[in-house]
Amino acid sequence: MIDLKNIEAAIAAVARNDKKDLSEYEAYPSHTYRGSQGKMIYVKSRYKHPATGDKWIRSFHFDEAGKLLYGEPDFNKAYPEGGGKKPLYQLPDILQSSSEPVYFFEGEQKAELAKQLGFIGTTTGGASTVDKHYLEPVRGRRVYLWADYDEAGGKWLQSLYPPLKALDCEISVINASELGIPEKGDIVDWVELQHKDGEDDGGINLLIKKLPTYEDEQLGKLLNDDKSNVPNSIIAVEPVFEHENGVFEYVQKTNGTELYFNTYKDDGELKRAIWVCSKIEVLARSRDTNGKSWGILLEWLDYDGKTHKCAMPAESLRDSSEYQKQLLNEGLRLNNDALKKLDAFFINHPTDKRVRCVNKVGWHHDSYVLPERTFGKDKDSIVYQPEYHAENVYTQKGTLEQWRSELCKPLVEQTRIAFAVSVGFSGQLLELLGHKGAIFHIIGGSTMGKSIGMNVAGSIWGNPEKFCDTWRSTDNGLEAKAVSRNDCIICLDEINQGNPKSVAQSTYMLINGKAKTRAKASGGNRADPEWRLMGLSNGEKTLPTYLKEAGITVNAGQLVRLIHIDADAGKGYKSFDSIVMGNSGAEQASVITSLYQQYHGTAGIAWLEYLAQDKQAHTVTASNLMQGFINQYSGLSEQSGRVLASFAIVAAAGEMATNAGITGWQEGQATNAAKVCFQSYLDNYGSSANHEDKQIIDHIALYLEKYGGSRFQRVEDNVQLMSERAGYYRASDNLYLFGENSFKQECLPFDLKMVVNVLKKYDLLKTNSGSNKLKVNNANVDIERAYAIKGEIINFQI
Repeated sequence: MIDLKNIEAAIAAVARNDKKDLSEYEAYPSHTYRGSQGKMIYVKSRYKHPATGDKWIRSFHFDEAGKLLYGEPDFNKAYPEGGGKKPLYQLPDILQSSSEPVYFFEGEQKAELAKQLGFIGTTTGGASTVDKHYLEPVRGRRVYLWADYDEAGGKWLQSLYPPLKALDCEISVINASELGIPEKGDIVDWVELQHKDGEDDGGINLLIKKLPTYEDEQLGKLLNDDKSNVPNSIIAVEPVFEHENGVFEYVQKTNGTELYFNTYKDDGELKRAIWVCSKIEVLARSRDTNGKSWGILLEWLDYDGKTHKCAMPAESLRDSSEYQKQLLNEGLRLNNDALKKLDAFFINHPTDKRVRCVNKVGWHHDSYVLPERTFGKDKDSIVYQPEYHAENVYTQKGTLEQWRSELCKPLVEQTRIAFAVSVGFSGQLLELLGHKGAIFHIIGGSTMGKSIGMNVAGSIWGNPEKFCDTWRSTDNGLEAKAVSRNDCIICLDEINQGNPKSVAQSTYMLINGKAKTRAKASGGNRADPEWRLMGLSNGEKTLPTYLKEAGITVNAGQLVRLIHIDADAGKGYKSFDSIVMGNSGAEQASVITSLYQQYHGTAGIAWLEYLAQDKQAHTVTASNLMQGFINQYSGLSEQSGRVLASFAIVAAAGEMATNAGITGWQEGQATNAAKVCFQSYLDNYGSSANHEDKQIIDHIALYLEKYGGSRFQRVEDNVQLMSERAGYYRASDNLYLFGENSFKQECLPFDLKMVVNVLKKYDLLKTNSGSNKLKVNNANVDIERAYAIKGEIINFQI
């Protein structure tokens, strides 16, 4: 609840500071701006002097500790889905009545009156504040624009109409000239006229639905943004800095603000105006902790009014075409004939502000960095500045509530999907827990639905169609993706689509967290990129099977970090445990796909805000949850214990995201999903499994299964001829007899001594006492002492 007494006290204190005697002013109702869940974001208090008309408007908000503060909040924190912009007024009403039209006005009082009359009303303030509001909640809606009947109202329409059109809104503009209201009149004046004519609120509601709107031709003139008319449409000019014989200036016009390079005559009259681009601001100059890698931090709006921010390396100015491609690709309008002026604007801008740049996303001390945003106490002083620009895949669509209630919460009983979602939150815990990460490989047939969970996990961070990738890439390409997903999650679909050799190299690289050394174009070696990440992969085969078919052997270290889980949940619905979104598995998969395409990216933002608030405290929580999960198991081999640690981190992440109010799940449900999937791993490998032992036994068994009949001469048959003999087979006791050199060759890539020890450990090698070999006394065998492998190895399971 809002403490009105506290707000009244705060208003009085601010008024005293402003030297305003509020006893002379009339108080108007305060206007509360709320988020999508109804949480208060900030309050605007309004006063007006009855004689002079002077208005006194001030904003207040509460911080996380409940302390009342003067001014608007940090909207990146208070309203994260808006990406730094303000929420629309009466946002909960807009979201709750999604089929009703929305009426836009130039102020809260008018929006309140519309609500009183039975309509959904909102506001973006005047023309200059339209781009400060997050308009996404009205995407595709029927909207009516009711401007004040004055010149400022026309400018407001010109500012608001284009971004709403870009959101595919169906727009009608009330024709104020036919309402019979005085100049500067608005809905308040019009309603007053109707009351004077004897209409009650019910009658006025019906009249509003029939109000005249502008015809297409009239609207076209009203919204005309013809560039030839620029001088007449200028609202304000803001000088930025002088350069050579002119001045860089921001020129605010009826259709937006743009950057010009203007020169003036001695008497101050404009001599020449060169349009450079739509407005772009240099916020700061960036450099790393060593005073190198200088760059410039830029911010601009695209055609839809969305804010873009990036740190551009200064060295990219050597080839202007490269950075210009980036700016054009992200919605900046450029004048191709004035590109050198844009270079000069960047190079000579006099900003004194400095920020630290980093070249990869993830944790940097207590701050977490994404391409366009930083979380934590240093959020305003650290920026992402990659060596090479790439598309930002950390994007948002819809609200957190929509993602949580419509997509994530209903899927909690689908253990493979719930586990994948928990994996999606786990990358941020790796640094906190001192873990290098792992990739969970989901195995299943082509119609098993094994990609569904991966895509839902990807929707935590962005559009899965952009955020998730395939194994069909070079190791250089995957290296870049790993750097861009450091301390996060990488999603790689269909391992069988990749080149086996490339997959093998990429697997080593991804799980080792380090790229191979490469030379700089300017000479010398550049710093090797490093990363920590969790991953999801899938395919129809296990990694060892896939690579073995291509003649590549996987070492045991890879299998501890590339963990296999069956896609089949074993409930008769393939990868699903049940059907909760449709009448069949196929329909459920289709619904899920539609939902993550509509809602994505907001859960990741909420997760980072939660963790960055108190990284140290969350480290303790994560460690306790991880250890609690591990303590539920005993009797595991060393390697299975290392695998268990990865599952424990995933379980901890899912529980913490639930506690943060992100998933919509109940306590313990993330842990349950992790336990079910860990059991799938144990079913395949056993609780006492040693991956390296299993690999060695499988390696020898596969060789004997393949060549036992063609390369091993039967001891009982002294006339059998073989072109490529590896040894002998003694049927009387089912033994394969190898000589020293041939056995050493067949053990590769494993060490001979290691292989012998493993075979003896599982009683698969017959020997004489005190020896690793067996003495052979047979005239048909030219080996005096042989490595005698028991034939039962072919069907042996650890």
